[in-house]
Amino acid sequence: MARTTLLQPPAHALHFLGMVLSPQQLAIIAIGVASMVALHVLLRYTRLGKAMRATATNVGLARSCGISTDRVTALACLLSGLLCGAAGVTFAINITTFQHTTGFELLLVVIAAAVFGGVGQPYGAMLGALVIGVASEFAALVSPDLKQVIAFAILALTLLVRPNGLIPAPAARTEVQIQ
Repeated sequence: MARTTLLQPPAHALHFLGMVLSPQQLAIIAIGVASMVALHVLLRYTRLGKAMRATATNVGLARSCGISTDRVTALACLLSGLLCGAAGVTFAINITTFQHTTGFELLLVVIAAAVFGGVGQPYGAMLGALVIGVASEFAALVSPDLKQVIAFAILALTLLVRPNGLIPAPAARTEVQIQ
């Protein structure tokens, strides 16, 4: 006699607004939220964040104000590496096996999120990731194959309608000449 099994939620799952979240998914959400809050606090309320924003806006002016732009750039690269490591940990929590193509399917989604939010804008990237993620998951309700299609469609529409993204980078400073 063939036995049919229904998908059962994990024993320690959290039921919230009709969603069933596993402990692994809760850990991923916690790491993501903690990373976003920590990045916000660093960029807005620390001396390093102020130096990073000044260096990103105008390297020459930041250097003339006494900011060690080489040190700030090195620390920004270190921070980027730490955030990439956290992303790798959350990705590893979510999957069970690795192959040589693991992660390749995320490339389009990541690029779409960055372009949609505005290249070079951390808050734009956060907003873009949220919008692309939610749109992709709703598309997956119809067919799992639509996740990539939706990400590509949003990327194409963004490039056609608003190529600089939702939160464009500050315009380059130009000298005003008075005649």
